[in-house]
Amino acid sequence: MCFWEPDSQARALRERSQRLFLWCVACLSLWCLLYVKVLGGNEAAQSRGTLAGRITRAPVSPVILPNAGYAPSPVAGVKVIVRALNEERVATADTNEDGYFRFVLTPGTYEVTLGPFGGMAFSKDVPATITIKAESEVWMDIHIDTGIR
Repeated sequence: MCFWEPDSQARALRERSQRLFLWCVACLSLWCLLYVKVLGGNEAAQSRGTLAGRITRAPVSPVILPNAGYAPSPVAGVKVIVRALNEERVATADTNEDGYFRFVLTPGTYEVTLGPFGGMAFSKDVPATITIKAESEVWMDIHIDTGIR
């Protein structure tokens, strides 16, 4: 007589697999519910605004020919610092190879500054105070004067 029945073990394994699957579905459903209800889900993402801009520098040469146009050159790797006024939140980003930066921020008032960029370079465009509104974008063109004359 055989005490091992393949059908009963297969049935027990199948029932355990089904219980595990249902437990995983329940946990995932609970997580999704918490995300939407407590954290805001899509509502939080939709209520944000954007700060974007570009950093350029000029002049790049001490010799400028008359009647020649010299476009400012983009500056890569400049640290842009955004600090929420009346709060301790700080966000930083480096400009890309074309001088662009971008932040997604909650609505509020912020101060924008730059990290050190060395030499005699300076910018009259920062520090600047900006206001972010929900679902809108603030654009900043920041010019760095290289000090070359």
